Amino acid sequence: MSTTLSYQSRPPQLPKQQSEYAHAYQAERGRWLRRRFLAYVGLNFLLSLPWILPGCRSFGGSSTPDSMDLFLDVSLVLFLLMYGIGFAWAWRAKPKYESMMRAARLLFIVGGAYMVLMTIGYLRPAVEMGIAMGLQAVPNPNAKLASTESRPPPLTFEDFDEEDVAPPLFLPPAITGTPTSIERRPSLAVDPVNESPRTTATTRRPVEPIVINFGNETLDPTKPLNAKWNRRLTTVAQTSTWVMLALMLFFNHLFICIFIPWTVRESILPSLLVLALAAAVIVADILVAPAPGVLVASSVGLLGLTIIPGTFLNWLRFSRFNSRFKLRYESSRFQQISREMEGARQIHEAALPPPLRDGPLLVEYAYEPMREIGGDMLVMHRPSHDIVHAVIFDVTGHGVAAALTVNRLLGEIERTFAEQPNASPELLIRNLNAYAYATLSRHAVFVTAIAVRIDASNGQVEFVSAGHPTAFHLQSDRLTRKIESTAMLLGAVGNDLYDVDVERFQIQPGEAVLLYTDGASEAADDDGNMLRIAGVEQLCRDVTRSNPSHAAWPSLILDHVRHFRSGPPQDDTLIVSLYRA
Repeated sequence: MSTTLSYQSRPPQLPKQQSEYAHAYQAERGRWLRRRFLAYVGLNFLLSLPWILPGCRSFGGSSTPDSMDLFLDVSLVLFLLMYGIGFAWAWRAKPKYESMMRAARLLFIVGGAYMVLMTIGYLRPAVEMGIAMGLQAVPNPNAKLASTESRPPPLTFEDFDEEDVAPPLFLPPAITGTPTSIERRPSLAVDPVNESPRTTATTRRPVEPIVINFGNETLDPTKPLNAKWNRRLTTVAQTSTWVMLALMLFFNHLFICIFIPWTVRESILPSLLVLALAAAVIVADILVAPAPGVLVASSVGLLGLTIIPGTFLNWLRFSRFNSRFKLRYESSRFQQISREMEGARQIHEAALPPPLRDGPLLVEYAYEPMREIGGDMLVMHRPSHDIVHAVIFDVTGHGVAAALTVNRLLGEIERTFAEQPNASPELLIRNLNAYAYATLSRHAVFVTAIAVRIDASNGQVEFVSAGHPTAFHLQSDRLTRKIESTAMLLGAVGNDLYDVDVERFQIQPGEAVLLYTDGASEAADDDGNMLRIAGVEQLCRDVTRSNPSHAAWPSLILDHVRHFRSGPPQDDTLIVSLYRA
């Protein structure tokens, strides 16, 4: 029972494998990101740790309520846990690149959202309280209070003039206490106990009125705050809050960009999420207390500018990283490939036969590949003492691809000689054509070849050239006879359309057959002029006339070819001499 195996093509649904360069690039980025991620979370942990200790936020006094202090303490504890867990996770687990990048984005988004909430829930009330406290500050710095008790309650943004104005966003808590000895006219503050306008207190010295410049107008806080000034001060509070929000988002984005090596594209999505949250808060603020259009546009533009420095830093750093990695990788890969190609060259050249320097027929050759390995090859087979088979072929293309094709053709030639030790050149060329047509032509790979059989006992030569450059018969009188191609190149058509003619002639003692590949005939000088077949023929005449030793002919001809051409070889060059002693 026999089983027929059919060729199965690669299924199109299989995923494309990652290249070696891409794999090395991703691994290097992962190592780089892990180092930077550890530095980022570690530094954040160290910077956050002191703020949870008692007294760290109480410098200069604290006017925040206990609930806000509790919120700050709880949030700092949560951030410390988050950064500590992130550091331990990256240190012990050594996560993949995608996992660490997602964690970095999450930390950035959480930090940005926290800053937005802090700005609205903490900084905005502090700004309003600062404005109110500033309006009720002691006008004369040299004046001394008659009592050390607390100052009057702070001003609040209220409408005392029955005009339609925006209600206050945040009302700072009143500070309780007894009136001071400074004389003050009835102001905006309301007594938190009696809920009635405060009465003037006894005074020991007169107090100058407070005058605040606001453009071309002035504000006297000793008088009730009207709707226009209420709106203006609300705008000042809004502007201050939004500017502080933009600054906090700017530092948050720039700080993480200094450490986390993400690309511009990777940083866009989390940045847009944080900016969208900040913009939503500004819109909500505007809905409660309308602001001038110029202020709104300026605030939104300022938010957009917060990510530009960090984004530019990402672009600059990754450009440098890509350049350095590419140079380092290509340098290491070049060294590795050079070592591999040197080993391949030794194996490839080991397939070349040793020169034949005993017997009635002598064979010498010289070989120069365009690169470490090439697509030219010489095969010799000696079934008896007087008979020598020589096959020279040239595969289209250069380098590794051509060398791999050479190895496949070598196997087919060895198979033919193993089955028929005295196979004729015609049979050998036909078998090679069938093989090349069936296996190589679909890849647009073709072969030119010459197969020669020489019987030194009678000087009979059988010669078949499949699209190969013209060979030369070097006669005893140092004349040359051209031996043209007798068949098409291998692989162009199937054997049913492949015609082969056999060239037969005699070779006398002292004569030789010279074979070469197109690396010799297509060698070009500085002006682009090629040596061509006529040039190779002239070189053969000059070398054979001036050098009686046939063993040196291939090397000398190759030296002349090197001297003629400009620069490194543009093709593989193989020159073979078959000499009848």
